Amino acid sequence: MAFKWSSSNSDLSPDTIEVAKTAETAKVKGEVLMVDRANNAVERGTSSMTTVTMFGVCMQTRTSTQETVEVVPFALGQIWEADTNADTHATNQTLERAALTDQLLLNNSASDVTGTTGCFVILKPIGAVGDRKVLVMPLGPAAISA
Repeated sequence: MAFKWSSSNSDLSPDTIEVAKTAETAKVKGEVLMVDRANNAVERGTSSMTTVTMFGVCMQTRTSTQETVEVVPFALGQIWEADTNADTHATNQTLERAALTDQLLLNNSASDVTGTTGCFVILKPIGAVGDRKVLVMPLGPAAISA
């Protein structure tokens, strides 16, 4: 699983909404989704996703022919467990901003991403260095409309 809901408050559960998705690709639970303004839908997140285009996490696997998908929209203050593309390091990644590698992985191999593609703040590593998991907080979406 790429992104998974994480919360220290057991009473807190994520709210989901059903939204239109791009038709050409299937969606998998845990994928990060971003806004596709040209199609008024959501599509898989990419390394060029920004704090303006980020939308949420896919909560169900859907085929390419299905028109909608259940999503937990990102909101400030949420905490997510994310898989990373590189080993984690407690000393040089905590509280740095990170971009996606693709819809499944957070790119934690670079230094602090100061531009709008730095959509997540790494809060702390989870497990062993080789587990490649971190807790993150989303920084957006800053806006849904362009």
